[in-house]
Amino acid sequence: MEHDFHLRIFFFFKTFSYFACLIFSMQKIIKASVLVIGINDFFTT
Repeated sequence: MEHDFHLRIFFFFKTFSYFACLIFSMQKIIKASVLVIGINDFFTT
């Protein structure tokens, strides 16, 4: 019972950190895309 509880917490934290990394990299990708689109707009106008 106790072991299962610890395992669950460990799994939860692993999943949480994975999603946090995913969201963080997505934000970076979105920021980069916005920057590229902005630069393209700047050069085309």
